[in-house]
Amino acid sequence: ILSGVLQYTFMSINIMMFRKKWPLGSIRRGYTHPFHPLPAIVLFCLCMVTFFAIFLGFGSQLIAMTVFYFLISLWFHFYRYKFVRRGDQFSMPWPKPQGY
Repeated sequence: ILSGVLQYTFMSINIMMFRKKWPLGSIRRGYTHPFHPLPAIVLFCLCMVTFFAIFLGFGSQLIAMTVFYFLISLWFHFYRYKFVRRGDQFSMPWPKPQGY
């Protein structure tokens, strides 16, 4: 459950970042939500409420999960990404994101 809430939190942030990197008209989209970014903001607020509720009941597990994901992120950054071919990350026919 904790991992799922964390992933939904990342999803809501990434939805908003995606629109900033590829604004409307820069790539072809299958569907454009008319109320963007409202669903992402609502999802983020629900995640924050859920994190607070989990913290009240299971604070030590929430802290342990956060530390675990932080350590794994460091491992990926310093060890695993050495084996990733960075030139393949823009293999789709999309333009590069704004700011890159």
